[in-house]
Amino acid sequence: MKKITLIALIILALTICVTTDAYAVYDYCPTDAAIETNPYKFIGIHQIYGYVPTDPFQCGKQPGSANIGIGASGERIIPGRDVAMKGLSFGTRIFIIGIGERIVNDRGVPKGVVDVACKTNAECYATTSRRAVYVKVR
Repeated sequence: MKKITLIALIILALTICVTTDAYAVYDYCPTDAAIETNPYKFIGIHQIYGYVPTDPFQCGKQPGSANIGIGASGERIIPGRDVAMKGLSFGTRIFIIGIGERIVNDRGVPKGVVDVACKTNAECYATTSRRAVYVKVR
């Protein structure tokens, strides 16, 4: 049964990898070394958005606020490292197909959505897509 589930998961992930849309080309598939050599568990296809944590309008903070760029975890949000996601503990590592490994350090999004911290608005637009998401099992 586990073998069938694994095969179905790989087929689903490969289907996602060859799918392209106006926003992204999936250039990193779960069959790559990062997925094969590390313990990851598939948690679903999520809507991926991007946000600039230093932009008060994108992170829901008042302009001039002292806590701009600080996530719900209390840590400074670092583009290229952090994401906002509901349902997982702060500090949990996830792997997003086509984006890579990120750390959950913020909230503010509904379940089924991952908000990736980006440096620029252009990077945010390029990130927008639906992708397979895995959680790293310790």
